[in-house]
Amino acid sequence: MGEDREPVPPMEVRTILITKPGANATVGGLAAAHDFVVSRITRDGKTVVARPEAEVLPGDLLVVTGRGDHLATAVGALGEFSATEHWYDRTDIDFRRVMLSRPALATARVADLPILEKFGAVVSRVRRGDQDLLARPDLRLQLGDRLRITAPRQQMSAVSDFLGDSERSAGDINPIGLGLGLTIGLLVAFISIPLPGGAALVIGTASGPLIVGTVLGAIGRTGPVVWQLPPGVANSLNQFSLLLFLVGVGTGAGEHLVSAIEDGGWVKVLIANVLVAAVHAVLVLGALRWLLHFGVARTLGAFTGSQLCPGVYGYALGRIPDQRVAMGYAVLFPVMMVAKVIIDQLIVVFF
Repeated sequence: MGEDREPVPPMEVRTILITKPGANATVGGLAAAHDFVVSRITRDGKTVVARPEAEVLPGDLLVVTGRGDHLATAVGALGEFSATEHWYDRTDIDFRRVMLSRPALATARVADLPILEKFGAVVSRVRRGDQDLLARPDLRLQLGDRLRITAPRQQMSAVSDFLGDSERSAGDINPIGLGLGLTIGLLVAFISIPLPGGAALVIGTASGPLIVGTVLGAIGRTGPVVWQLPPGVANSLNQFSLLLFLVGVGTGAGEHLVSAIEDGGWVKVLIANVLVAAVHAVLVLGALRWLLHFGVARTLGAFTGSQLCPGVYGYALGRIPDQRVAMGYAVLFPVMMVAKVIIDQLIVVFF
């Protein structure tokens, strides 16, 4: 995973004057080699939308989008930054953000969008939540993504209609997908696996929907049924669920906490909690940092996921609003939840 202590360099749009493209260089080849996206190319004063198969010649001006550090490396190999940023010129070639809200395009890869063939348009980057993503050909799109489109000025309206560009539609919950997902999750929850001694291992209502949701989320879409929730809807449900969780934990634990204090057993409970938390922290943090080589942000997210406490995750994300914290949490939380349910039942059976 590498080190991620520092923030990810932001996306930049620059114009590169090509002086040394190399033999048989093409737009697609240079983009793949230097990890950027070329949106337009200017040659002999004429600007067109860049096509992957287009040949790149000395003297061409390429408008590229990518991370600042990647562009700095690329310009050293290809030429120099232009004194004039040609992407400001919107006379013939325009650009704007368009929201993806057409369900048929959910989970499609950027390379699968037919907008270049239909409208002569390209996608240079994707805004998902608060994160900017480079529109690499293999990037899979989600409903609610905001795509930075570069297209001929007269085609921009057609591109917008094709992608949907509807805030309301992008925020709609698919009742069929949600209902089917919950139904399948509850059916999986009641699967019983026989164990020695006549006991049985049950997946449970906590793990069943979680397992099914993880699988369906990875699939994304099956025919007309979209399994993924738009980022805005998912964020709202996460916040509401977190509040319900904290209220439930507080009201459920309050009575037992008072009883423990009155009985004088709170000291033992406190010592046991400290020991368990300390051992857990040492083992998990050690494994994440030195065995799996996670960076700081992913380690923090994965550590909160291993605790199975959304409250801690909410606090961590509030202090460090980095998408990599959410990625780390998403990696470990489902695994730990399923493992906890299974291990608890095995302890009851065998011990």
